[in-house]
Amino acid sequence: MYVLSSEMVPSGSDGLARGILEASLDCIILLSRSGTVTFINEAGARLLELPDRRGIVGLSWVDQWPREHRQDALRALIAAQEGMHGSFEGVAPTAKGRQLWWDVTVTPIQNLAGDVSQLVVIARDVTSAREAFLAMDHARQTLDAVLSSTTDGVVAVDCSWNVTYLNQRASAMVGRNGALSVGSNLWAVYPRAAQSEFYRNYCLALEQQRPVEFEGYLAELGIWLQVNACPTLEGLSIFFRDITAAKLDRDKIFYLAHHDELTGLPNRSMFVKRLDAATQAAIAAQSALAVVYLDLDDFKSVNDTLGHDAGDTLLAVTAQRLRDCVQDRGVAARIGGDEFAILLDQDVSMAQVEMQVRQLQERLAAPFQYGDVQLVCRASIGISLFPDSDARPSEVMKNADMALYKAKRSGGKQFAFFDPRVREAMQKRVSALSCARDALERGAVVPFYQPKVSFRTGKIVGFEALLRWKDPRNAVQSPSLIGAAFEDPVLSVELGQRMRQLVVRDMQIWRDAEVQFGSIAINVAAQEFVRTDFANLVLGQLCAAHLPTNTLEVEVTETVFLDDGSDRVEAALAALHKSGVSIALDDFGTGYASLTHLSKFPVSWLKIDRSFVRGLGVDPDASAIVKAVLGLSHNLGIGVVAEGIETLEQWQILNKRGCEVAQGFLVGKPMIAERVPHFVRTWPGLEYLAGASMPLAKRA
Repeated sequence: MYVLSSEMVPSGSDGLARGILEASLDCIILLSRSGTVTFINEAGARLLELPDRRGIVGLSWVDQWPREHRQDALRALIAAQEGMHGSFEGVAPTAKGRQLWWDVTVTPIQNLAGDVSQLVVIARDVTSAREAFLAMDHARQTLDAVLSSTTDGVVAVDCSWNVTYLNQRASAMVGRNGALSVGSNLWAVYPRAAQSEFYRNYCLALEQQRPVEFEGYLAELGIWLQVNACPTLEGLSIFFRDITAAKLDRDKIFYLAHHDELTGLPNRSMFVKRLDAATQAAIAAQSALAVVYLDLDDFKSVNDTLGHDAGDTLLAVTAQRLRDCVQDRGVAARIGGDEFAILLDQDVSMAQVEMQVRQLQERLAAPFQYGDVQLVCRASIGISLFPDSDARPSEVMKNADMALYKAKRSGGKQFAFFDPRVREAMQKRVSALSCARDALERGAVVPFYQPKVSFRTGKIVGFEALLRWKDPRNAVQSPSLIGAAFEDPVLSVELGQRMRQLVVRDMQIWRDAEVQFGSIAINVAAQEFVRTDFANLVLGQLCAAHLPTNTLEVEVTETVFLDDGSDRVEAALAALHKSGVSIALDDFGTGYASLTHLSKFPVSWLKIDRSFVRGLGVDPDASAIVKAVLGLSHNLGIGVVAEGIETLEQWQILNKRGCEVAQGFLVGKPMIAERVPHFVRTWPGLEYLAGASMPLAKRA
């Protein structure tokens, strides 16, 4: 043990010794053997904030310590008195009350005889270091508490992949019954993970010295982890959580977002993504693919007659048959409603696609049992080839849809390949619909009225209201330019409603002017019966205008009897007929009307189409058809209107055969409402017809 001798501690009068003591930055105090202070250096006085360092001389050193540290000071003093070193750490206040931490050593000073004659106290201010240590310890305790309470697992490893720390959550989550613990090697516990994204991402974090986040499947435990690996001085700190349940939920949500719930097939969104990827692959490989669009022809009738459960069954059976046919040669999807699509992406030719589609038709056509009835999945099919039909991937589905439209327009239950002419037709259709919407919005729909005359009396018996519309330049246009609008389920209804409003308004004006206009015939599309309470709407309009019901005539074509909703058509026509509104069957002989329809529906008038009237005196077949229609109608008690009469010869033939009403340019061209009163009042009657050598249409 090193012990100071009295010769090494000069007396206070020794200037050199005093200089050494004063030069120290620590607090140095000399004590008598009994523990009384005999000297304190300048640094000590400054640290203790003593106003006069001589004031401490003669005091007991132990008594200067607070009560809680006096025993520590006394033990150190006694040790030094016995010739040993004594040391301790404690808190003591300065003269101004500041609490300082001291690292204290008490050393004996021996005289020449070897006896302890004095003691030297060296006290070092360790307050800053102590506070830093306490702060560090507090931070460590806080971190331990946080890491112990967090729901995340935390594992620290060194650069050799040995575990240096893991919290309780990590031990419970991935500890493998204690196999993963401090000191164990990470890859020894998880050898399969060493060949996976875990190892690759951990190495990436170390190499680039940046945090790396990823999701990985821990095969040994069969769980998904979300991981954040952060590089440290020693290695890596790995934070992770179990996301297996969330991953399954996310996968389920993704599946539901991209698949049809009823059939389990991919939906439109997923199909488009698959198509985009397939077209890009086809471009790279310079190969071909095909999109096949299907629409079930009988779905609506099944739904309406057997109920939605039957419709759902039809969709599910169709979906399964599509799967069976496509297998691994592509993907089948439900686009929406009763529409399906197939992507054939294995470098197909037109011949191969046609063969597969025929096989598909055969498979779909096989009947299946639903309760007591047999159902059949018949479909119209449109086909588009890429890149043959269009080199733009975005157009492939549109082209298939247009080909489907062509197949349905051809009668359904067949397939059609895309033809550029179909696109032109579709563009014309879109243009027609746009023009019709614009005309409705601008209030540019205008009724023109073509007169109808009795063959027997020559008097005007009424007019037919014909739709015309004005373009933005105010030029009157034919309805043929917006013909597609009359087939549109929404626009056809809006056009019909607008025409009725205008016709009823004109009829009110004529009635107030005492114009004998007879009855006005209006054309009604099939959708008006299906989408509206048609009979009540019409009767309500007539009632509101105080017009007799016999002043209106409803004209329908034969297709309304064949379309879906024929029961509603029958009910509406019956209600109108019962109320006094006449029903006329337009374009008779050009469609599919049968005697059943004539007996089932309350038809008051048949209108012979102008194509037959035009052939009178020229085409024996046309003459025979006109004769047959007249004979049939008279036998059924139904009146006949002949359309398109342009010559006196046609008038005479029809008059001779007993036709009741004439309509055509011979009588008058369609005219605006304002011309009707003058036309009615100046109509000459039969005397002009008797000797007419040219059409009377010029009068209009």
